[in-house]
Amino acid sequence: PLMIKDMADKIKAFWMLPDTTLMTSEIIDLLLITSMERNIPIFTFSDKYVEIGALMSVAVEPYDMGRQGGEIVQKIISGDIEGDEKHIFAEKAVVTLNKKIAEKLGVKLGSKHESNARAIKYG
Repeated sequence: PLMIKDMADKIKAFWMLPDTTLMTSEIIDLLLITSMERNIPIFTFSDKYVEIGALMSVAVEPYDMGRQGGEIVQKIISGDIEGDEKHIFAEKAVVTLNKKIAEKLGVKLGSKHESNARAIKYG
């Protein structure tokens, strides 16, 4: 909590990491309060945090990850790709934006931004 308070005057945005040792309920509450008090947008990995006050999330849909995983297994079995490839990235991302939070933080959104986002929720 002290580190968050210290850095609040030095940052323009906060990116939440998917780390349960860092993102406790106490820290999340503090981030949300600090975000509103200091007009610092929070970017996150899950739309559940967008529901409760983060500005935006970039996430993957579990169905798409499962489908992609199945396709990769099929390619490995058929010999189309090696099983030891180091990085395979998600093919699809879902962007979720909280328009009410954007308004509270003074983030201006236009139709250009709205049409580029795959999902705009919570607002």
